Amino acid sequence: MSRSRKIAISLVCLYLILVTCRIFYQINQNSIVRFNPDNFLYMFFGIQIGGALDDSLFFELVEFSLIPVIGSALAVFTKNNNSFSNYQQRSGYQGYLKTACLRAFGTGFGLAVLINIYQMIIISLFYSPFVYQNPSFFLRNDSGGLSLSQNSLIALVLYVLMSAIGWGSFSLLVYAVGLWIKKNSLYLVSGTLIMLLCILAPLLAKTDNKIMFVLSNVLFLPNIISPGLFYIHANQPVNVYGLYFLTLTTCLLVTVVLIRFWYLKKVQNG
Repeated sequence: MSRSRKIAISLVCLYLILVTCRIFYQINQNSIVRFNPDNFLYMFFGIQIGGALDDSLFFELVEFSLIPVIGSALAVFTKNNNSFSNYQQRSGYQGYLKTACLRAFGTGFGLAVLINIYQMIIISLFYSPFVYQNPSFFLRNDSGGLSLSQNSLIALVLYVLMSAIGWGSFSLLVYAVGLWIKKNSLYLVSGTLIMLLCILAPLLAKTDNKIMFVLSNVLFLPNIISPGLFYIHANQPVNVYGLYFLTLTTCLLVTVVLIRFWYLKKVQNG
């Protein structure tokens, strides 16, 4: 096993330990008074980013730094290394970009699915089992966010899938930005910096202007990380699905532009 792979596995294991500690902390803080079929949903959606039980800024910063970077760090480090010219001669810029993009998206997507399934297992074993309900009382009346569906099973599946696609796309964006970053240390925290920018900038935008109102919602990147849970303005112009796909499309378009210009610059400079 290569050194870089050992480091990546170690970081994932460390992150899972942090996830476990956070879940057990919330379980201890939210002891079940009586059995309720929606206890599982309450805990699972509550600990997500923007959920009712989300109170750990440190944990979120770890997520933003680790998940989007871990799949593309080797590619960016290789690009910043003096031996990159040798690598480029073997595979070409297109081969390098294709491999790096697939790894970045796949790692972000896979880690998101793994973490969500792991959270479900811990919650079902130590807090409350999942009980299928259609419609679910919690999802129908939850005032903390916009539900993807009132069907408990569909809501879970949709959230995991949409969030995983969001993390994969965010990982691609971080990699695309990383192509323009020459310092490895700065790239390691680029995920957090990008996410903070995409949170703070829309919050500071003037919402009395209709154009800025729409842009602030579309550019609010957590829309694709925690669909339906973390949104910037209550009176948003589109529903949760429309907002998700608009934000996702914007994220991917910016990614494509950054990668395309980097490629053209490298080809032009030889």
